[in-house]
Amino acid sequence: MNQNHVLVLGGSYFIGRCVTEALAAAGYTVYTLNRGTKPKVHEAVHEIICDRNDAAAMKAALAGHTFAHVIDISGLNRAQAQNLTGALRAEHLQSFIFLSSSAVYAMTPESPAPTPIPETAPLGPNTYWDAYGTDKIQAEAHYQSWAPCPLTILRPPYVYGEYNYARRESWVFRHLQTGRPILLPAKNSQLQFIYVRDLARLIVAILQQPQPGIYNVGSPRPVTMREWLHTCGKAANQTPLIVPCTLPEARRYFPFHDYDNVLDVSSIHALYNIEETPFEEGLRQAYAWYLKHQGEIEFNPAMDEIENQYLSECL
Repeated sequence: MNQNHVLVLGGSYFIGRCVTEALAAAGYTVYTLNRGTKPKVHEAVHEIICDRNDAAAMKAALAGHTFAHVIDISGLNRAQAQNLTGALRAEHLQSFIFLSSSAVYAMTPESPAPTPIPETAPLGPNTYWDAYGTDKIQAEAHYQSWAPCPLTILRPPYVYGEYNYARRESWVFRHLQTGRPILLPAKNSQLQFIYVRDLARLIVAILQQPQPGIYNVGSPRPVTMREWLHTCGKAANQTPLIVPCTLPEARRYFPFHDYDNVLDVSSIHALYNIEETPFEEGLRQAYAWYLKHQGEIEFNPAMDEIENQYLSECL
């Protein structure tokens, strides 16, 4: 069994695509497993087409395959985790990495988590993320109870960069292009990011120098929502037109929930010396990608309607 064979779950979309590209560049033999809805990432990558929600299909798709490393980028819940572990031949596994989320930390508007949030903070229902967070908790728990090899769980806050079809930085770029005002939630919460290619390089480093455990990942320096908007503007060489907004439920008209999502990332930075891409440079790369792919991004017309109504009433 080749020690360089890696299976990536979800290796064709955003984070998974960048991880797959980084692994191929580092000399790994890469297999991806996904539904085949996106173009093949790299000619050297081996595709396994399968719906991970189908346990029988997973067993059939992975039969005869043996991997030294598995990286689960797309896993959302316990059932998907169980389908994977039930289909893997685990006797030769050397490492397993699961990409979880900061959404696993328990909090409500009345009881926010401590800032920055350590890995030891309580897990549980998170008002801002609902089932997404609790489902990730259950997936983490399954992998921890199953793991036949060193397990690393990564909990990022917000990921940005090329291939991001989520309406976040692209939402700002669209406003900048059209001169549309941007409604800024009154609280102006702190946000924390990690550039997608930095995350991919970190995952490669973990394969090369395993340090099993649970780690928050992200830039050590958070930014406010207003700072984020201005940095997106600098990346696009434009100035955002910002309008403070007092509407509730910020996520209805802004790309992020209005709470401080800031993690303590000191542990992972002490172990791996991954040079961080400057925030503005990462956003410049994201903007260059956006200019080529903006027609593929589906924006939410309901957000435009809320903006229009608020601006007509307040300006």
